[in-house]
Amino acid sequence: MKINNKIKNLISNQKGAALVIAMMVMLVATLIGIYSINMSSIDTKIAGNERMLSTTFFASDGGIEHFKSLIGPMLVNANQGNLATSATIDWDFLLDGSSGKPAATTSNPEVLWIDRDMGGGRRYQVYVRNNNDGGGVTDDTDGFIWVRSVGTENNRGTTELEVLLYANVDGAGAITGYSAQEGAGTGKNYNSTDVNEIATTDLGTNQFSGVSVK
Repeated sequence: MKINNKIKNLISNQKGAALVIAMMVMLVATLIGIYSINMSSIDTKIAGNERMLSTTFFASDGGIEHFKSLIGPMLVNANQGNLATSATIDWDFLLDGSSGKPAATTSNPEVLWIDRDMGGGRRYQVYVRNNNDGGGVTDDTDGFIWVRSVGTENNRGTTELEVLLYANVDGAGAITGYSAQEGAGTGKNYNSTDVNEIATTDLGTNQFSGVSVK
């Protein structure tokens, strides 16, 4: 009788141990499943952020290139006097309100020059401001200017590129020692001492400040 009771107790204990082991296996399997789901969700978010970063980066980069192509002819037109006298080319026309944009102020030194909707929730905005050259917010004295392009997607992802822009003019012979009218008498003409005409502008960047993603 005692032997039978011992056997029954042993069997009962084994059933209890099997139940505990089964519950532990189920718990481990559940934790693995939750971990896998979380990892999959994280991977999806990372892929989405990488795609958004790429999209907004190229949008902001496109804004810089758009701005450079837009203001090239304007730079020459606004600096005719400087070109004729070999003075430093300046970017005042971007800052002083003379080109139809709001003028820069001490409280708001940046001027919005381009605001383009690219469709699909993508947009870039290009701002300009004078660098710290001692000339004030509307008076460029050294030929350098900051340009900041902000690319966005659905008002969630943002990439900013900021460059320090400078300008060179091809055809230095046409703007150095200009004296086409000097001493010409009755035979005055506009090109007697022009070695090369001002054909193109060369806009370059010498600083890339970085990328920020929000």
